[in-house]
Amino acid sequence: GPDGRMTQRTSGAVEDFGFTARENGQETAVVTLDKVDVAYSARGVDRARARELGDLARPVQRPRPGPGETAEAQRQRLLRLFDLTAGLMTGFDLEESFQGLHIETADATLDLGEAKLVIAAEETDTGVSGRLDIGISEPALSSLPEQYAPYLPRKALVRAAFGGIPADGLRRWMHDALTDGDDVAENQRRALALLDSPGARAGIEAMLIQSGPMTVQGSAQVKPQADGTAAVEMHLSARGLDEMLALVQADPAAQQILPVLYLLKGMGRKEGDSVAWDIGFAHGALTVNGVPMGAPQGRAPEGRAPEGGRRQAPSSK
Repeated sequence: GPDGRMTQRTSGAVEDFGFTARENGQETAVVTLDKVDVAYSARGVDRARARELGDLARPVQRPRPGPGETAEAQRQRLLRLFDLTAGLMTGFDLEESFQGLHIETADATLDLGEAKLVIAAEETDTGVSGRLDIGISEPALSSLPEQYAPYLPRKALVRAAFGGIPADGLRRWMHDALTDGDDVAENQRRALALLDSPGARAGIEAMLIQSGPMTVQGSAQVKPQADGTAAVEMHLSARGLDEMLALVQADPAAQQILPVLYLLKGMGRKEGDSVAWDIGFAHGALTVNGVPMGAPQGRAPEGRAPEGGRRQAPSSK
């Protein structure tokens, strides 16, 4: 474009890929793929800044300072590299999909019908946003006991996302973390403070797991607290839980799963044709549908009658 910026798009594919790893002449791993598809785009790239970034990046690829270059000089070069990334582009997308993935080692084999990865980020007037999508389908793992194979998820998708993060604040935090990253607690506090900005958000935007007759969906959000810690609020719902219970009950080889399913159903609440759980974690305390976990439940205060029972006398102790 006339402003010296460009948009670059690249796509490609590899078919019938194979890789074998050897150590001391012995095979340690074999990886095969039917097909890999890759698509990448970078939008609004500042070409002049990209060239300078490339020139500075070459010496930094060395694992240690080169002849005549001190560690401090290399650190300053890294900071300059970081500074050049400001305004380098307005956004990027990377999408990779793998069909027919097979990984074999001496201990186990893993097969995936399909795996997908998406990484995206964008900077606009409202702030910085980004997402990470990971999805798999039809997995098979040889190290899993045979009786559990029918209950292995057929499909799993997770999308983690953030948005509305002030660009200047994010860059200041990243710059300070590069210059003095030893204070982990302070870095964490400042990172959470960015989520206090109006419209800022971070968490799991969507989750889907299909296993047997049951489908689990959910989402989660990270919430900053006044004391600098983080709270997590999660919503999960499962459709087909009763059908899964019936399937496991009829399978003598899978009885170990049964107590877990009964526990999950007992802690959930009806939500249409699904069972739902609202899970909260803050200040070291866990709640499920508003009920605190890890503490005795249902105990009435001394001298007060439990619901539906007789009044109990206070303890003499």
